[in-house]
Amino acid sequence: DIMEQPDEIVAHVNHVWANIGPDLRMLYIQYLLALLIVLLVPSLNLCGLSNSRMQQRISELGVRKAFGATRGVLIRQILNENLVLTLIGGAVGLAVYGMRTWLFTNNQNIGTSGDFDLSMSVLFSPTVFCLAFLFCLVINLLSAGLPTWLAARHTIVDSLNDK
Repeated sequence: DIMEQPDEIVAHVNHVWANIGPDLRMLYIQYLLALLIVLLVPSLNLCGLSNSRMQQRISELGVRKAFGATRGVLIRQILNENLVLTLIGGAVGLAVYGMRTWLFTNNQNIGTSGDFDLSMSVLFSPTVFCLAFLFCLVINLLSAGLPTWLAARHTIVDSLNDK
């Protein structure tokens, strides 16, 4: 009996006793729940921000509806605006990579450690990038789409009267 070894790194780090391996399925479920809880807070914050922004724009939506815009057109245009803002945020994130030397060094290590070099392979993993991009799109659709859909359901009269 080799006690389910060799272990992968997650099992090795989470061994409680030398002869009893961790329950990896439960461990991954705990990690997933913790990740979802951590990501739920910013998602709710984004949804609240989008909802307050939609409440301010209800009269604008009413005017556009009065001139013949359909609910689908309004939703599509607002989601496109939010997608552009998401892409701008991604571009700012890539700009951080461009400023890595300035951001990740300080006056204590400039003269002693030489030039700070952080390779792109350390910061960029295609799998992580695709998962993060997919997550951002889903959060964008939920945080912007739901308040937009609710705001677009108002009648023209209620929208113009800000009710």
